[in-house]
Amino acid sequence: MKTLKTLIIAALMCSYLTNCQNAAPTPDTTNTNVVVTPPTPVTPPKVEDCGVKNPLEELVWLRNYVKNYTKDDISKIRVYTYIYQNKVLFEIQNMYDQSVHIFHVVDCKQNPVCSFGGFASYNLSIYDEINKTVTKTLIFNN
Repeated sequence: MKTLKTLIIAALMCSYLTNCQNAAPTPDTTNTNVVVTPPTPVTPPKVEDCGVKNPLEELVWLRNYVKNYTKDDISKIRVYTYIYQNKVLFEIQNMYDQSVHIFHVVDCKQNPVCSFGGFASYNLSIYDEINKTVTKTLIFNN
């Protein structure tokens, strides 16, 4: 292995030569125990990671939720999907008679992430961060 002194001398010699590449020290290739593996490409999550292509049709819990809240003219619902911390999330916004708004954020399996509105809210700081950092895709609006 080349020492620091050898590298400094080679650099000084390079400044006096016209072709510096010829004077540069060659790397030590005698150590064959070093294995360099390329990094694994990271694939960003997408709705298909929930195991479906059309969540409104294929996720039974989401399909039933939308169906139950679109039976009358008073209830309005919006459903967004987005990626947050490498998880596919769904944001369901319920609006009753334009006066009460309730927001639920759940994962593919309907596990709650955060909620606010109505009488109970939890994990509001997560929802604030979500609104600052993600791009939401509207997948249902009535």
